Amino acid sequence: MSGPDAGQPARILIADDEPLNRDLMALLVRALGHEPAFANDGPAALAAAAERPPDLVLLDVMMPGMDGFEVARRLKAHEATRGVPVVIVSALDDAQSRLKGLAAGAEDFLSRPVDRSELAARVRNLLRLKRLQDELAAQAATLEHRVRLRTEELDRGQREAIQALLRVAAHKDDRGGAHVKRIGM
Repeated sequence: MSGPDAGQPARILIADDEPLNRDLMALLVRALGHEPAFANDGPAALAAAAERPPDLVLLDVMMPGMDGFEVARRLKAHEATRGVPVVIVSALDDAQSRLKGLAAGAEDFLSRPVDRSELAARVRNLLRLKRLQDELAAQAATLEHRVRLRTEELDRGQREAIQALLRVAAHKDDRGGAHVKRIGM
C-alpha cells in the first residue's frame, strides 16, 4: 500500500521555480511533520513523481517549460500518480485560474500568500483522504484475490465432481461408459 500510514510522515513534492517559495513551503511541510521533496519546474516535477510517487503535491502554476495546470493534467493521467492529491499554490487568485486548476485535476487551490493554518488543514485532510483511498484499494485487491482463489477452487471442485460422475457411469455400463466420457468432456 502506498501513502503514509497514520502517524508516519508523508512525502510531499513541492514544485515551484522560485527558491524562496520552495524554501517557505518546505518549512511549512516540515513543521507539519512531513518530508519535502523538490522540483524546480514542470518536467522535473513529473520526473520526480514518476521515480517515486509522493503522497501529495504542492504545485505552482507559473513555471518555465510546463505550467502547473499541465503538470496536474499529466499527473492525473498517469496510473502511478492518479491518486496523488494535488494542491495548486499560486499567486493567481482569480476564479478562472481556480476553475482551470480544478478542471486539470487538482484537488485544491490555495492563493499566495498561503495561510499556514489553512495549508495545514488542507494537507492533513488530503493526506487522510489519500490514506483511506489507499486502504480501500488494498482491501479491494485482497478481496479480488480471494474471489479469484475461491473461483479456481470451485472450478476445480466442479471438474472433480464431473470426473467422479463419469467414473461411476463408466463403471455401471462398460459399453456406454466411453460414450458418457465423451459427453462429459
